[in-house]
Amino acid sequence: MKIFFLTKIFLCYFLATFAQVPKQTTDNLNKYRKVHKNSFLYLHHDKSTYTNNEKIWFSAYLFKTPNPLNDHKLLNVSLVNESTKGVVLSEKFFVKDGLSSGFLLLPDSIAPGKYQLLANTNVLDHSRKPIAVFSSAVKVLNISQQTFTSNFTLIDSAFKNGVIRAKIDISGLDPNRKTNIVITQQPGTKHSKAVIMKGKQALLTISRDELSENPSIIKVRVDIDGEIHYHEAKLPSNSSNDIDVKFYPEGGSLVTGLKSRVGFETKTSDGRPISLKGVLMKNDQPVSEVSTNSLGMGTFSIQPEVDEKYTLSLNPGTLIKREVKIQLPEHSAGPKMVIHLEKSVVNDSLKFSIASIEEKAILIMLHNLDGEYILLRSQLRKSPKIFNLPLNTLSKGVTKLTIMDESANPLIERLFFAHYDQHFLVPKVAAFKEAYNKGDSVKMKIQLKDPDGKPSGGIISVSVAQSNRVSATMTDIENYYYLNSCIADLPISNSMDGLADVDYLEDVLLIKGWVNFTKRSNASMADSSSWNALQFEKGLITSKNKPLKKPLSLVSFGGIKPSIFTTNEAGEFNIQDSDLMVEQNKKIFFMVDGNKDNYNIRIEDPLLTVATALAKQSKPTIFENLSNEEERKMLKSLHNVIVLKDVQITSRQSNIGAYGEKGANACGDYVDSNHDYLNYEKTPLERQRKPIVGRLYLKRTDLEGAWFRVDQVMYTGCLTEQERKSIAIKGINSGKEYYMAVPADDSPAYQSTLYWQSGLVVGSSGELELSFKAGDISDKFLIMAQGISSKGIVNAKSSFEIK
Repeated sequence: MKIFFLTKIFLCYFLATFAQVPKQTTDNLNKYRKVHKNSFLYLHHDKSTYTNNEKIWFSAYLFKTPNPLNDHKLLNVSLVNESTKGVVLSEKFFVKDGLSSGFLLLPDSIAPGKYQLLANTNVLDHSRKPIAVFSSAVKVLNISQQTFTSNFTLIDSAFKNGVIRAKIDISGLDPNRKTNIVITQQPGTKHSKAVIMKGKQALLTISRDELSENPSIIKVRVDIDGEIHYHEAKLPSNSSNDIDVKFYPEGGSLVTGLKSRVGFETKTSDGRPISLKGVLMKNDQPVSEVSTNSLGMGTFSIQPEVDEKYTLSLNPGTLIKREVKIQLPEHSAGPKMVIHLEKSVVNDSLKFSIASIEEKAILIMLHNLDGEYILLRSQLRKSPKIFNLPLNTLSKGVTKLTIMDESANPLIERLFFAHYDQHFLVPKVAAFKEAYNKGDSVKMKIQLKDPDGKPSGGIISVSVAQSNRVSATMTDIENYYYLNSCIADLPISNSMDGLADVDYLEDVLLIKGWVNFTKRSNASMADSSSWNALQFEKGLITSKNKPLKKPLSLVSFGGIKPSIFTTNEAGEFNIQDSDLMVEQNKKIFFMVDGNKDNYNIRIEDPLLTVATALAKQSKPTIFENLSNEEERKMLKSLHNVIVLKDVQITSRQSNIGAYGEKGANACGDYVDSNHDYLNYEKTPLERQRKPIVGRLYLKRTDLEGAWFRVDQVMYTGCLTEQERKSIAIKGINSGKEYYMAVPADDSPAYQSTLYWQSGLVVGSSGELELSFKAGDISDKFLIMAQGISSKGIVNAKSSFEIK
């Protein structure tokens, strides 16, 4: 089913006096508008906090592309470690009509910490950057069984003589157990070195010279006989200034003799917003008190005069041990005019004023990322001029007000939000009851109607997840469409819904959309109307790392369809995306004549380089502070999962979740249900179970007498005899996945995601009913319905409780 999103009509309005536009002006206008061409990609994922062995379920929505939608055939989804900026997991999925879905499976061995869920399609712009990109912050916790406890502590609160000390303590180890302890520290991303253990404690010394950035994170990896613990901590700033203050004059510049509103932002050295108070000083004399809110944003007004110097004096506090004075930007360095908006969150008209110290002809352009714009000419005098412009030809959302000279060179700019109260759709989702008992059948209804009550069809995905697994860093499709895709580096709203918070929007539109055109050259106004669609095209076979001497035939199997290929004399062969289509998490196997060890096959992945480059450019996310009570609540529910694992390992009853069905798999691989031994030859038939790919098991090796050795191993999958003679390549997932946390028997269901479904079609009635089984976690659960419809974006949320 193909869903057409709201059609955009490109309109241009001119005053009668602007009938003849010089060619240079027209060229500059078109050049300026081309640089802003935009496309929208959003991934609805089930939650933002995961544990090892869980799946990240997602559904992708792509629309508003500047090129044909069908050029976007592949979606690359990666999980990027925020500390190392390395790609930890990466999968590819087919896209059809702008839709895709699937999951990433988190391995048991994944390191806990902060990650970015990063996605892009196969279409690149003229600079070979993807034109459709999505990112979302996620957190990974580890709930594997632990045989010891490790604690990491910074001894010093600041650098002393260029170094800072830390320690790691280990407890809970059996004193009779012979252990091999390996501790590795990685300050920043520059060095990695082993640490010597003395007794049950290790001392770490980090030199300032080892830090690759400021601020920096120290990461510690504790490995005892294959059981790994990870720790990380933010080091004290390597700088003498722990507070970062930036100023954003409205429109871009301060002008001598003209009153301006100035936005300012205060952050800690590690990028966290901080609320501060201070005094605005003029020539070291106090003028007014100023402050920033909890998001580190604030405003004040000044009218600078000749030979006056303005500074901001910050009051001492927790992070500022003494008074700090920060100088404001120089005035009269840019255009000789200032702009002022009474409100930047408006409905059908925009009221603003322009003050100038010189008479000047200007162009005023109101334009958005969809290419819609209004253009008019005006003449400024040496007195403020007030404008009140209708916005009926522009769409809802973030819009730019740009003041240009007669040649269409931008001078000053300001963001505003048009048609704020305009609503195309009023979606609703709710469970039939506010509370359910464990194991109850939960029913919910989804309704898609416009403001007049008329039903609307659409296509959506629905998730039901434990509420404490959904953080403020997880942005819904509506906020992502109207804010995140238009404005970079948005702070997290206290309400978790920035679009509904007008005060938040006013601050963001002033501060985060700030541009100073005196620092911007026309060279940056490059043509971005060209693009290139990447696809799989070539494969290469070598023999013992040398070119082939004659053509070779090979066959692929394991995918949706088998294929036969023939190489040329150099070992090259042609391949298409469809040849690599697989069901989720499957591989394509290529078989050649002779011993597979004699051959090496390489299929060039055109998206891998792109994903790696995106990962390197990713920015760390500041998660909201988690209170001790919230942390205990989350860990309590996770403890149930650990207990369940204990029962499954030691019990002679159900092993679902730790193992598969009874008996060995097609390869003869099995797990001892009592002791977790993989392929131990003395395991009785009645205890043999099919192992699960990606799960850790134990490998037992019998020694002399009653002694034996046990090692941890990860089960990587079953290979049949045919597969053993072939070469495995990761395929492209066909998408469309369904999940509902209903156990196969009466065992407890401790899943934090109770329900996930993508590709749900809401018909012409505008209603859809769904049902699922309540789990065994007593907590609040969040329902999220996200998607698109014939009338607008679908964003509906509600909650219920399991008692």
